[in-house]
Amino acid sequence: MRIIFHKNTQELIVTHMWFNHWPDEKTPDDTGGLLNFHHQMKSFVQNWRAVYKKNPCIIVQCETGVGPTGIFIGLDYLIEQCKEKRMVDVLGCLKHLRSHRNFMIQTKVFLLSNNH
Repeated sequence: MRIIFHKNTQELIVTHMWFNHWPDEKTPDDTGGLLNFHHQMKSFVQNWRAVYKKNPCIIVQCETGVGPTGIFIGLDYLIEQCKEKRMVDVLGCLKHLRSHRNFMIQTKVFLLSNNH
């Protein structure tokens, strides 16, 4: 969904991306869909930068703001860390996320498995 707001001479473009394969109060059985959604989001960001010459504002939200939100943000954080450093620090990522939002990711998190 894409909405364009015009206020005075400013234009605000809102693009809504929704991952709707997350079961309530559980983790997805298959990580492929989540990884595909992440890839779509990163492609959108790349295209945005090419067109507008700046970074888009990205808002990630789930019902409570700590479960799926934290996992998605953590996934992005760890993928970028792996690209830059060729390693990941899952505990460091969790501490970083919780330093910005208490109680983020409260349960044992499934790791990227299923051969992905």
